[in-house]
Amino acid sequence: MDAVAERTRVSEREYLTVEQLARRSPWSEAAIRSKMKRGDLVEGVHYFKPEGRRGQVVFSWSAIVDYIEHRMENRGAREIPLADGTVISV
Repeated sequence: MDAVAERTRVSEREYLTVEQLARRSPWSEAAIRSKMKRGDLVEGVHYFKPEGRRGQVVFSWSAIVDYIEHRMENRGAREIPLADGTVISV
C-alpha cells in the first residue's frame, strides 16, 4: 500500500493506537503516555482498553480533536503545543 493510501485509510479510523495518534496529533508517543499518567487524557473518554488492563490502548479520534480544540480555545491563539508536550508562546 502506498503512503497516500495508508494516510487515507488511517484518517478514516475513529480509533487509533498510541503510534497512530502520535503521527496524527501534535504529540509524541512519550507525550501521549505522559498525558495519560497525568490524567489529561481520561480513560473512558479519550482512550479505552477493550482487552482489559494489560491490553492495547485505543484512542477516540473525535475525543482527541475535541480535547485539542478545547485546550487551544482556553490557551488562546498565541500558544502552540509541540510533539514533545511542551508549549511555545508566539
